[in-house]
Amino acid sequence: MAAILYRHGLAVVKAGGLAEIDLLAVAGERLVGAVEVKRRYHEAARYPTLYINLRKVAAMATWSVALGVPAWFVVVYDDQVQAISLADLPGAVGGCRVDGYRVRHGATALEPVLEVRVNAMRLIGRTEETAEVEIGGPASIPDQSRMVDLDGQPLLRDQATLDQAVAIAGRLAPLLGGDRVGHFRPISPLDCWAARGDRPLALVLTTCLPLPPEWHRVVTLPLRLVLALQATAQLAGLRAVVAVQADTDLCWLERTSRSHRTG
Repeated sequence: MAAILYRHGLAVVKAGGLAEIDLLAVAGERLVGAVEVKRRYHEAARYPTLYINLRKVAAMATWSVALGVPAWFVVVYDDQVQAISLADLPGAVGGCRVDGYRVRHGATALEPVLEVRVNAMRLIGRTEETAEVEIGGPASIPDQSRMVDLDGQPLLRDQATLDQAVAIAGRLAPLLGGDRVGHFRPISPLDCWAARGDRPLALVLTTCLPLPPEWHRVVTLPLRLVLALQATAQLAGLRAVVAVQADTDLCWLERTSRSHRTG
């Protein structure tokens, strides 16, 4: 993949140990793009669509906005390499569903994915041109679980945090018409999802407060998570919901509606 970008006048560097994306494209000393690479072990013409995980879309949107650069999804097939920009992705989406690699990763790998039309992507090279090229960049960061966001929130969620998020989303799901929930990966900018069967309904950002709602005038949320929630939900045609469990009460706010509260 790096070899093809080199032919387009771009160098690449690894995004880093806690990054949810693969590469950053560089022209000279200027950062010019964020790149996510997928490998598919068949020819490009075999299937009319491919799946892109919503958590990857959220990560790309966050990096693109934060750095002020375009973002591209690149797919390496057995015969050719195709690409589509994040800006062009909305016009190429054919649907959204819950799917995953059950055989390889088990049921926990299930999560919402976008179904993208292959004919909306453009050819950028042949697979035989993707010779191995050494890519520089930051190494994995030791003791990653202690890395924190600007507001002190951990960047890498532990299992207890994931379980808590799923519990909150599980209380909310029936109110949204859903019958199943799940969480995204520990470093994903997305939190939880709610679905009815294989049809995703909402992306849910959760937080837990130790006291009843009347004790809190405001709730603070990391901006990068809110950005990922809104941008990805809009692209996928899903509801964007913030769910707050304060003591035993559940409060929730949807992007297009008033706040709600249930005991």
